[in-house]
Parts: sequence; C-alpha cells; structure tokens
Amino acid sequence: GFELDFTLEEIYGILPELKSMGINIANLDDGWFDYYGDWEFDRSPGKFPNGEPDMIAFVDSVHQMGFKTNLWWYPLGVSLDSRLAKEHPDLLIMDKEGNFPIESRKLYQLCPAYAPAMEHIRKLVEKFTVVWGYDGLYSDTRGLSAVPPCYNTKHQHKTPLASFQAVPKVFEVINVTLKKNNKEAIHEVCVCAVAHSPYNMPYYDLASASDPINLLQTRRRIKVEKAIHGPTFAVGDCYQVPDDEWSGFSVPQAFESAIGTGAQATTFYTDLDTVQYQHWNKWFKDYTKLKLSSAAYVNLYDLAYDFPEVHVVKKGSEIYYGIYSNLWSKTDTIELRGLKKGVNYSVYDYANKRKLTNINGDSPFIHVGFRDFLLIYLKPED
Repeated sequence: GFELDFTLEEIYGILPELKSMGINIANLDDGWFDYYGDWEFDRSPGKFPNGEPDMIAFVDSVHQMGFKTNLWWYPLGVSLDSRLAKEHPDLLIMDKEGNFPIESRKLYQLCPAYAPAMEHIRKLVEKFTVVWGYDGLYSDTRGLSAVPPCYNTKHQHKTPLASFQAVPKVFEVINVTLKKNNKEAIHEVCVCAVAHSPYNMPYYDLASASDPINLLQTRRRIKVEKAIHGPTFAVGDCYQVPDDEWSGFSVPQAFESAIGTGAQATTFYTDLDTVQYQHWNKWFKDYTKLKLSSAAYVNLYDLAYDFPEVHVVKKGSEIYYGIYSNLWSKTDTIELRGLKKGVNYSVYDYANKRKLTNINGDSPFIHVGFRDFLLIYLKPED
C-alpha cells in the first residue's frame, strides 16, 4: 500500500480501480494520526492540515464514491510523548517499580481493568464513528493479545493480573459502542503474527489471519479461527500484495489460498500493471460471485495427517474443495469426503472454469495432477 507517507489524493486516485473490481470497503490505514492515545491528526500537507474538518470531508468523499470505510487504530497504545501520557498517566499500566512498561511498538498501554481508561476508549469510538462518520474500525497490533500485570495503586486492583484478565473488556467496549450507533458496523482485528484469543473473538466481526509467515500458516489460521468462532465466521486472508510490491512482511499474492478456504479476500497495493489488474479483477469478481467467505466451513480433513491438504466449504447443495500440494501426481488418489452415498456429482475446476469429471458418492475419488492448488466444486446431478 501507500504505507505511512501517503496523501489523500493517492487514495482518491486508486478508489475507481478498486470499485471496478467489485471492492466496496476501503480502510484508512496507519499513518493518519500524530500520537497514539491522543489520536489527533497528521497535519502534513496532503493529509489533514485542517484537522477534523478534513477528516470528515475525507470520509464523506469515500462514501460518495460508493465505499464503506473503516479506521485503523491500536486501542491500548499510548505514545510516550502524547498529551494523554503527560496529562493522564493514571490511565496507564504501571509496573512494581512505579514505571510504565513499554511494549514492542515503544508505547505505553492503557489499563483494561481501569474504568476511566475504558471510558477513554469508548469516547474515541464515538468520535471516530459518530462525529467523523467511519463505518467501523480496524484494531491492530500485537499488544492487543495481552498486557503486563498492573501495580498502579490508583486503579485499586484486587490482583495485579486484573489488567491481563480484563483484555477482553477492551473488545467488548468497542463492540458495544459500535453496535449502539450502527448495527451494521464492522470491527476487524489483527494481532500481528499472534493467534487470536477465543476470549476476545466474541466481540468482533472479522479476524485477520494476522501476518502469517507462509501460505500453509495462512490456511491453518483460517481453519482454526473458524473452528473457534463458528463455520461462517469471517476470517481475512491478511492481504493480497503484488509480488513486485511484497516487502517480506506477511505473504505475497495467493488468492487461491484465500478463496479455497472460505476466507475474506483483501488487498493493498500502490500500482497494478495490466497483467496484474487482470489477475486481481478475475479473482475479486470470482470472490464476489462465489460468496464462500460467508458459507459454512466443514471440518472433514486433518491438516497434519491427510494428504493432500484439503479444505471444504459448503454452500447449499454445492461443496467446494480447496486442495493444496507443491506438486500432486494424477496417479495419486484424492478422496472427496462429505458426499452422499448413491448421489452422482459433476466436478468442476472453478479456477479455470472447466468441467473435470463425474463421480458417485459411493466412490468419492478423483485423479487429477496439479501444482500448488486445485480449486473444485461438486454439484449434485438432477
């Protein structure tokens, strides 16, 4: 994407291309603010030099172009030089020595077990959505996974671990505030390479695969998060990034891993050439048509012991299989589980828009060679 050094004109310039691919949600990412905790504006030329009026105008413009938009933030983070840290240190987690612990982003953290700190978060959510007009929020960073024990005497904790135990409260406060003002508001969460906590997940609508290190981990995280929250829970693929823009962070483009597992397809980039645009357009159009991210994931295969790796998503009477292997020989058997005995099925390769074969539920096996992936769906014959 545009990273931290963006301008609003760059964002406006790319929205028509996104819309042409059927994308209808465009988030404002990191880099829009001055200090964590204060969440005031970056007034650099091209961003928000006039502060709040510029932000409101930006959101209005994105809406007028046919998009919903969510705002990036880190709810617990507080910059060391922020006004909040200087004027309200009572809101922060404190260690045994009376210091404020500094987390991996070199930030202090609000105490989840201290009501005034949670009220600060609630008011921010109100401002972002009611005043500025955002449709939802994208909460991010590893610090959302846990916080250290808090010894701040002003908080009157029964135990220093109260801060850690209250982390789910952060997500609950955000969720309740969002839904009170907009029942359709979306709260997406990424915890930066860390697995999502089942204690937090009831309070948000979409879980990102959170910066996996390879495609196998991407697919495993998608399955695990659906297993924890439910088979139709929305799990993001953690972005499709063009190969020539990939910086080694997260994984590069792999629509097949996203769509074949029933994940939500997402992307960021600065520029697509003609060939890349055709690829992006194809997959996002297929994603929108298939709607597998809201279909039901079915647990029919073991990711450790079954080969090839198979994921199953069921939509009505149709069954979709995402099958993965570095190189699979057509002489080796692929078992398609979940079919009804005695029922005939047509087998289609939906990635390449071709029919492969017919099979019967009494003998649910196919022999197809492929490299990296095979995306098929089975439709019962009348």
